[in-house]
Amino acid sequence: MPTDKNLIATESADIETEHPTSNEQSQSRREKEVPSEKQATEALKVIRELQSSVFTKGRKFIREEMNER
Repeated sequence: MPTDKNLIATESADIETEHPTSNEQSQSRREKEVPSEKQATEALKVIRELQSSVFTKGRKFIREEMNER
């Protein structure tokens, strides 16, 4: 019977490595979705550049107008 237990243990280990748990999948997905510090810094840089070059005179635009621009 020890061989059977070893076989079962080996098979279980193989299954775990081939098929990640839902928790591992969720963690992996979150890591991909969360922007990196570098991405956030670059996005803020672009926003600041736009703020310095686009003048609206304080006027708020509606969604349709923003889509046109």
